[in-house]
Amino acid sequence: MEAIEKRKDLAASAVRLLKRREAAARLADLLKTKNLDVRRPAAHALAELGVKASASLPALLDALGDSDPEVEGGLREAVGKIVLADGLEATLRLAKDRRPSVREVGVRFLGYKGTNSEVVVPVMLKAIRDEDRDVRRAAVSTIRQYGKHPAVVAALIEALKDKDPRKHHGDSNVFDYAAFSLSSIGRDAEKALPTLLELAENGDPHSRRQVVICLGRFGRLAPEFWPRIFPVLLAILKDKKAGRLRGAAAGMMEEMGRDAKGAVPVLIDILREKMSDEDEAPWVFINDDPGSVVKTMLMPPWASSLRSGILSALAAVGPESRAAIPTIVEILGNNSRTLSERRNAAEALGKIDPSSESARKALEKAARDVDDDLRASAEQALKRFPAKGS
Repeated sequence: MEAIEKRKDLAASAVRLLKRREAAARLADLLKTKNLDVRRPAAHALAELGVKASASLPALLDALGDSDPEVEGGLREAVGKIVLADGLEATLRLAKDRRPSVREVGVRFLGYKGTNSEVVVPVMLKAIRDEDRDVRRAAVSTIRQYGKHPAVVAALIEALKDKDPRKHHGDSNVFDYAAFSLSSIGRDAEKALPTLLELAENGDPHSRRQVVICLGRFGRLAPEFWPRIFPVLLAILKDKKAGRLRGAAAGMMEEMGRDAKGAVPVLIDILREKMSDEDEAPWVFINDDPGSVVKTMLMPPWASSLRSGILSALAAVGPESRAAIPTIVEILGNNSRTLSERRNAAEALGKIDPSSESARKALEKAARDVDDDLRASAEQALKRFPAKGS
């Protein structure tokens, strides 16, 4: 980070020194070198110049797609300042360019020009079908800003069928961005809800998790959708083979709050399950081959993470979760459970029933624990309880 800031300082100095009209052209020429220590300051300087480098826009566009993220970031910042200042027509020209890297940048910048949907949306709809996956990803990411246009939701639903592959765990593809956009549009994307619910039940493991998270966003923006979303989330929670997907479903139950009271018996049963962290681990690709999947333990312990999420969901439900108190008390007092579980247990007891004597006793004991964070959680939870003798 210090190195980046130092280069930015050097870039700023270059801008101050190079006042002549040829400054931008000279900097643009430097982008052609293979030397990163030259390209990086040049890109930062051009970003600082912004609209003052407009005469060098053709050279900047030719340089887009640099393999170095720092150089590419500077180039995009410079192009953005120039094009966005130049108006919608300039941005549309980029979005229609023959070069994929330029089209992608143009499509992304159209997201900042959300004023004339009748002009912009047809270009975005074409970009969703572009031969280049980065252009398609950019299109499905930014078109959500035009979600009220009648053609947008249908195009995003169709984009859920895109075969854009993920190269590694954590890589987002066209499907992921399309699902996110649909859920961000909210109630105006109601037509997409049946498709997303079906994918949550029957999609591939990664897609199902993404969709579950998106369904939660749908519910936040349009609470009237929760009754349709709830049965799918509940079915996932009941499926002991669903692995990490259950954690995502638990998180959405937390989002539902008291509306998730019908899930309490299932949530309690999950807390009582015997689970092993080896039962489920995130999938990764071998040699970028989506057909070869292996397990890895690079993520935090899965079982503990699931239980922590269940405890948070029960806390969000509130008093309707009273039946869970004995199980939560056991978790709080069990030194073999992770500190994350025990802290969440303390917080849950404080939110579910501040009149429970068994909860109070368990929290008072936890308030004397050797772990500072657990003591703090227990003490905070006890503040919700009435003073003794009152």
